[in-house]
Amino acid sequence: MQETQSTSTSNTLFDLISTLYHELQAEQTCEAYMLDADQEGKSEISSFFGEVKQDAHKHADRAKQLLGISSK
Repeated sequence: MQETQSTSTSNTLFDLISTLYHELQAEQTCEAYMLDADQEGKSEISSFFGEVKQDAHKHADRAKQLLGISSK
């Protein structure tokens, strides 16, 4: 639970937007980590980051749905 926001946005909306932002960042970060692992020939680690990226994508899509934003 966060403190009450000092903006005109409700906590729930703020929380959804924040979650969307962080999940999109996670997708982008995991892509970079996958490339690092691939360059080092560590396919198992790359696969792990691919799984994390897929989870982040799923969570981002769900947050978009709850916000009424199209996924495309």
